[in-house]
Amino acid sequence: MLQSRLNSRTDPKQPMISDVDFKQIDCLQSLESFNEKLLDKEYQDKMYQWLNAQITEVKSENRMTEAIDVLFTKRFMTKCSWTGVGRGSEKIAMMRMVNISKLFRRVGTTASIVVNQRMVMLFFMKKLRNAVRRSEMKHLRRSTSHNVPSHKRRSDGARRHLTHHRADDLRDQEKRDKWGE
Repeated sequence: MLQSRLNSRTDPKQPMISDVDFKQIDCLQSLESFNEKLLDKEYQDKMYQWLNAQITEVKSENRMTEAIDVLFTKRFMTKCSWTGVGRGSEKIAMMRMVNISKLFRRVGTTASIVVNQRMVMLFFMKKLRNAVRRSEMKHLRRSTSHNVPSHKRRSDGARRHLTHHRADDLRDQEKRDKWGE
Protein backbone atom coordinates (compact mmCIF):
# COMPACT_ATOMS: atom_id res chain seq x y z
CA MET A 1 0.00 0.00 0.00
CA LEU A 2 2.78 2.41 0.92
CA GLN A 3 4.61 1.49 -2.28
CA SER A 4 1.56 2.33 -4.43
CA ARG A 5 1.31 5.75 -2.75
CA LEU A 6 4.99 6.39 -3.42
CA ASN A 7 4.60 5.34 -7.04
CA SER A 8 1.61 7.63 -7.54
CA ARG A 9 3.61 10.58 -6.19
CA THR A 10 6.63 9.85 -8.35
CA ASP A 11 4.73 8.83 -11.49
CA PRO A 12 7.02 9.74 -14.41
CA LYS A 13 3.99 10.60 -16.60
CA GLN A 14 3.32 13.68 -14.46
CA PRO A 15 6.06 16.23 -15.22
CA MET A 16 7.42 18.07 -12.25
CA ILE A 17 6.88 21.83 -12.30
CA SER A 18 10.64 22.37 -12.06
CA ASP A 19 11.13 20.34 -15.28
CA VAL A 20 10.16 23.36 -17.38
CA ASP A 21 13.05 25.54 -18.43
CA PHE A 22 11.19 28.52 -19.86
CA LYS A 23 12.44 31.99 -20.71
CA GLN A 24 9.81 34.68 -21.22
CA ILE A 25 9.16 35.28 -24.92
CA ASP A 26 10.63 38.59 -26.03
CA CYS A 27 11.11 38.27 -29.80
CA LEU A 28 9.48 36.86 -32.94
CA GLN A 29 11.98 34.02 -33.20
CA SER A 30 11.24 32.69 -29.70
CA LEU A 31 7.48 33.13 -30.32
CA GLU A 32 7.63 31.04 -33.49
CA SER A 33 9.86 28.47 -31.78
CA PHE A 34 7.43 28.17 -28.85
CA ASN A 35 4.47 27.83 -31.22
CA GLU A 36 6.32 25.07 -33.08
CA LYS A 37 7.26 23.21 -29.87
CA LEU A 38 3.58 23.19 -28.85
CA LEU A 39 2.89 20.85 -31.79
CA ASP A 40 4.38 18.13 -29.58
CA LYS A 41 1.50 16.92 -27.37
CA GLU A 42 3.88 15.98 -24.55
CA TYR A 43 5.47 19.46 -24.52
CA GLN A 44 2.03 21.09 -24.70
CA ASP A 45 0.82 19.05 -21.70
CA LYS A 46 3.98 19.92 -19.78
CA MET A 47 3.55 23.65 -20.51
CA TYR A 48 -0.14 23.52 -19.58
CA GLN A 49 0.63 21.85 -16.24
CA TRP A 50 3.44 24.31 -15.56
CA LEU A 51 1.22 27.30 -16.40
CA ASN A 52 -1.62 25.86 -14.36
CA ALA A 53 0.71 25.73 -11.34
CA GLN A 54 1.67 29.40 -11.90
CA ILE A 55 -1.92 30.65 -12.25
CA THR A 56 -3.85 31.56 -9.13
CA GLU A 57 -7.02 32.94 -10.74
CA VAL A 58 -10.33 31.13 -11.17
CA LYS A 59 -12.09 33.23 -13.85
CA SER A 60 -11.21 32.34 -17.45
CA GLU A 61 -10.17 35.79 -18.61
CA ASN A 62 -8.04 36.37 -15.51
CA ARG A 63 -6.38 32.97 -16.00
CA MET A 64 -5.48 33.89 -19.59
CA THR A 65 -4.22 37.31 -18.44
CA GLU A 66 -1.91 35.63 -15.93
CA ALA A 67 -0.72 33.27 -18.68
CA ILE A 68 0.14 36.24 -20.92
CA ASP A 69 2.13 37.81 -18.09
CA VAL A 70 4.03 34.56 -17.47
CA LEU A 71 4.72 33.71 -21.12
CA PHE A 72 5.47 37.10 -22.73
CA THR A 73 7.34 40.23 -21.76
CA LYS A 74 5.12 43.32 -21.68
CA ARG A 75 7.49 45.07 -24.08
CA PHE A 76 7.20 42.23 -26.61
CA MET A 77 3.39 42.35 -26.44
CA THR A 78 3.50 45.95 -27.70
CA LYS A 79 4.99 44.61 -30.96
CA CYS A 80 2.04 42.26 -31.56
CA SER A 81 -1.53 42.57 -32.75
CA TRP A 82 -4.12 39.91 -33.52
CA THR A 83 -4.01 40.42 -37.32
CA GLY A 84 -0.51 41.85 -37.69
CA VAL A 85 -1.81 45.26 -38.75
CA GLY A 86 -0.72 48.18 -36.61
CA ARG A 87 -1.12 51.92 -36.76
CA GLY A 88 1.56 53.04 -39.15
CA SER A 89 3.62 49.86 -38.90
CA GLU A 90 3.37 46.12 -39.34
CA LYS A 91 3.14 44.06 -36.17
CA ILE A 92 3.53 40.38 -35.29
CA ALA A 93 0.28 38.54 -36.08
CA MET A 94 -0.72 36.53 -33.02
CA MET A 95 -3.57 34.87 -34.95
CA ARG A 96 -0.94 32.88 -36.89
CA MET A 97 0.25 31.26 -33.65
CA VAL A 98 -2.40 28.53 -33.71
CA ASN A 99 -0.77 26.30 -31.10
CA ILE A 100 -0.40 29.17 -28.65
CA SER A 101 -4.11 29.92 -29.15
CA LYS A 102 -4.91 26.28 -28.38
CA LEU A 103 -2.83 26.49 -25.20
CA PHE A 104 -4.79 29.59 -24.15
CA ARG A 105 -8.06 27.75 -24.80
CA ARG A 106 -6.90 25.06 -22.37
CA VAL A 107 -5.68 27.56 -19.78
CA GLY A 108 -8.92 29.57 -19.93
CA THR A 109 -11.22 26.56 -19.76
CA THR A 110 -12.57 25.92 -16.28
CA ALA A 111 -15.15 23.60 -14.74
CA SER A 112 -17.86 26.15 -15.53
CA ILE A 113 -16.66 27.69 -18.84
CA VAL A 114 -15.25 26.07 -21.97
CA VAL A 115 -13.20 28.67 -23.85
CA ASN A 116 -13.52 28.55 -27.64
CA GLN A 117 -11.38 30.06 -30.40
CA ARG A 118 -13.55 33.17 -30.68
CA MET A 119 -13.14 33.88 -26.96
CA VAL A 120 -9.35 33.56 -27.30
CA MET A 121 -9.42 35.88 -30.33
CA LEU A 122 -11.44 38.55 -28.49
CA PHE A 123 -9.21 38.18 -25.43
CA PHE A 124 -6.00 38.68 -27.45
CA MET A 125 -7.51 41.56 -29.44
CA LYS A 126 -8.34 43.38 -26.21
CA LYS A 127 -5.02 42.66 -24.49
CA LEU A 128 -2.92 43.50 -27.54
CA ARG A 129 -4.89 46.71 -28.18
CA ASN A 130 -4.01 47.81 -24.63
CA ALA A 131 -0.47 46.38 -24.60
CA VAL A 132 1.26 49.77 -24.58
CA ARG A 133 -0.81 50.90 -21.59
CA ARG A 134 -0.14 47.60 -19.81
CA SER A 135 3.61 47.92 -20.44
CA GLU A 136 3.66 51.37 -18.84
CA MET A 137 1.92 50.25 -15.65
CA LYS A 138 4.02 50.24 -12.49
CA HIS A 139 2.86 46.75 -11.40
CA LEU A 140 0.94 48.09 -8.42
CA ARG A 141 -1.59 45.29 -8.75
CA ARG A 142 -2.39 42.34 -10.96
CA SER A 143 -4.65 42.82 -13.98
CA THR A 144 -8.11 41.29 -13.67
CA SER A 145 -11.39 41.49 -15.53
CA HIS A 146 -14.19 43.34 -13.82
CA ASN A 147 -17.43 41.86 -15.12
CA VAL A 148 -19.86 43.16 -12.53
CA PRO A 149 -23.46 42.30 -13.39
CA SER A 150 -25.73 45.31 -13.71
CA HIS A 151 -28.88 45.40 -11.60
CA LYS A 152 -30.45 48.22 -13.62
CA ARG A 153 -33.74 47.68 -15.42
CA ARG A 154 -33.13 47.58 -19.15
CA SER A 155 -35.26 49.54 -21.60
CA ASP A 156 -36.95 47.80 -24.54
CA GLY A 157 -34.27 49.23 -26.87
CA ALA A 158 -31.46 47.78 -24.78
CA ARG A 159 -33.26 44.45 -24.53
CA ARG A 160 -33.11 44.03 -28.34
CA HIS A 161 -29.31 43.98 -28.11
CA LEU A 162 -29.27 41.12 -25.64
CA THR A 163 -29.02 37.59 -26.89
CA HIS A 164 -32.31 35.73 -27.17
CA HIS A 165 -31.37 33.54 -24.22
CA ARG A 166 -30.61 36.54 -22.00
CA ALA A 167 -33.78 38.36 -23.12
CA ASP A 168 -35.88 35.28 -22.30
CA ASP A 169 -34.34 35.11 -18.83
CA LEU A 170 -35.08 38.79 -18.33
CA ARG A 171 -38.74 38.36 -19.43
CA ASP A 172 -39.15 35.40 -17.08
CA GLN A 173 -37.74 37.46 -14.21
CA GLU A 174 -40.10 40.35 -15.02
CA LYS A 175 -43.08 37.94 -14.94
CA ARG A 176 -41.96 36.58 -11.57
CA ASP A 177 -41.58 40.14 -10.26
CA LYS A 178 -45.03 41.08 -11.58
CA TRP A 179 -46.73 38.07 -9.94
CA GLY A 180 -44.69 38.35 -6.74
CA GLU A 181 -43.02 34.93 -7.00
